[in-house]
Amino acid sequence: MMRQAGGPAASGRSTVGARTIRPRDLEPQHLETWRRLQCAHVELDRPFFCPEYIRVLGEVRDDVEVAVIERDGAAQGFFPFQRVSPRVAAAPGRRLCDFEGLVAPPDLEVDPVALLADCGLRAWRFAHLLGGPSSLEPWQAARVASPTVDLSSGYEGYLADRRAAGVHWVSQLPRKTRKLEREVGPLRFEYDARDPGVSAQVFAWKASQRERTLTDDPLQHAWMRQVMERLLECREPGFSSVVSALYAGPHLIAGHVGLKSRRTLHLWFPSFDLAYERYSPGLLMMTALIRAAAEAGLTRVDLGKGDDRYKLSLATGAVAVAEGCVDTRPFRGWVSRAFYAGRGRYRGTALEHVLRGPKRRLRRLLRRWAAAD
Repeated sequence: MMRQAGGPAASGRSTVGARTIRPRDLEPQHLETWRRLQCAHVELDRPFFCPEYIRVLGEVRDDVEVAVIERDGAAQGFFPFQRVSPRVAAAPGRRLCDFEGLVAPPDLEVDPVALLADCGLRAWRFAHLLGGPSSLEPWQAARVASPTVDLSSGYEGYLADRRAAGVHWVSQLPRKTRKLEREVGPLRFEYDARDPGVSAQVFAWKASQRERTLTDDPLQHAWMRQVMERLLECREPGFSSVVSALYAGPHLIAGHVGLKSRRTLHLWFPSFDLAYERYSPGLLMMTALIRAAAEAGLTRVDLGKGDDRYKLSLATGAVAVAEGCVDTRPFRGWVSRAFYAGRGRYRGTALEHVLRGPKRRLRRLLRRWAAAD
């Protein structure tokens, strides 16, 4: 059971329930309510909370569902998820998804265990939970910063903020630009390049980077590549893919594939040509992308969870995302939350840096063994 504060019942609260449907079965009134919730609550105005993202996933995967939270037959909110097993849910899109949670008003009080029961689930594992009802807090094991760029004052206001924060790249940017143009060619930036060769090159650079750094490449999975291909075709008013390209003369030196909602651009797959690394092409591309986002009327750029140095230098702030697990099986739930809590304490410590290389090499070795079977 779920309860909404201030309901008309004599107790002051009214009971609501949930039913699951396929994304393709979302009705026009569902979509209207969903988009109204995104417009009304700024934290939900992010691409991964858009119904278009969920519907694309549903075109590729049969295990992506939406729980429609209803009161008196009217939709009050939505819980999109993906079944990783018949009774366990995770973020829709798995590793592709950088924000997850309920698309619902903040005062919608939800009993997480009852919600799972309505969905036929025993557990929900989350690693990028943003916001949500207070009833989810006991199930959260760790909270991690997800850096973001505030563009509400425009690009010049953003630069002023970074300059006041003592970030060195602001003063270095003109010099780096002049050096690159002098030695390679004039810079040209395309905010929304629709050349499929650009996205293909960005993904190729990203795959090479993953190989060098011994990290997992989500696009090695065929279904994730299919999702990406369909997302690249999306051009809706409130949801669209964005493929950006930075050229020096005739050379493509950096690019980015991301997603955009009405007011937010999400940094997703940025990459650059290592041959031009000494010119800081990634920084030049990112600042050009932020400027273009501001000029397009967007007010926020999400950089994604993590403490990468470039993210911290670009970000004006951060939102907290939670890691944890709602599990109706007490022991398994305790184990899952203990794992996330331990990882949270380990993150950012000297031990993490010492073990990062061995952990990545072991992960790659296991992946190769699995591929050889």
